[in-house]
Amino acid sequence: MPNLYLDSEETVQPKPTVPDSTTAVAATPPPPPEVVTPGQVELKANEPHIFTCFHENPEGIHFQNQEADEKIILFLRHHYITTLGWQIATLLLLIAPLGALALFPYLNITLPIPLRYIVILGIFYYLIIFGFAFVNFVIWFYNVGLVTNRRVIDIDVDSINSKDVAATALSDIIDIAYNQKGFQQTIFDFGDVYMETQATKPNFEFLQVPHPSRVTDIISSMIVRRSHR
Repeated sequence: MPNLYLDSEETVQPKPTVPDSTTAVAATPPPPPEVVTPGQVELKANEPHIFTCFHENPEGIHFQNQEADEKIILFLRHHYITTLGWQIATLLLLIAPLGALALFPYLNITLPIPLRYIVILGIFYYLIIFGFAFVNFVIWFYNVGLVTNRRVIDIDVDSINSKDVAATALSDIIDIAYNQKGFQQTIFDFGDVYMETQATKPNFEFLQVPHPSRVTDIISSMIVRRSHR
């Protein structure tokens, strides 16, 4: 219907619509959720924790002189149960002075040296104990066996400043066997894996590693596959 309050020559200009801020915000689509591919899920699930002693196809582990197409198939350390000896010894040495001090009042024993010297001796004593535990942990942590798609690597650490690294190609291994001795190794499923190489090369061994039968099967199957290529 024509507007009676306007001249015939005037035209009605439509008013610009100002979008409501509330409506505009509501109409903005939310960002798409992060999509995790199956490969990413497998990668995160297969990352070994820092204290692992047996892991197949680990991700996120690399070693010196690793080739570009070389993949780690097996990561090994000594079984956890082999560390109980020094862990229990450390615990007993830590609580021994406290137990002795607690018994002194009941035995009517007085120490012939001032208290400040006792504190200093106690500090040195605990430093020695922590050093003992640290050295044993380092030896366990850095004694590592690696099996890749190309070779077998044995890293032996005897002390903080002593390391021995040996490697041999899978094609040089001519025989492999494992051995489990005693009740403890049978119950906790760990043992020694021995690899015999060619006469000109030293033999290799992974000592006190978890699941020795599984380790032997993995290495044997890889040797067979490489021999049929």
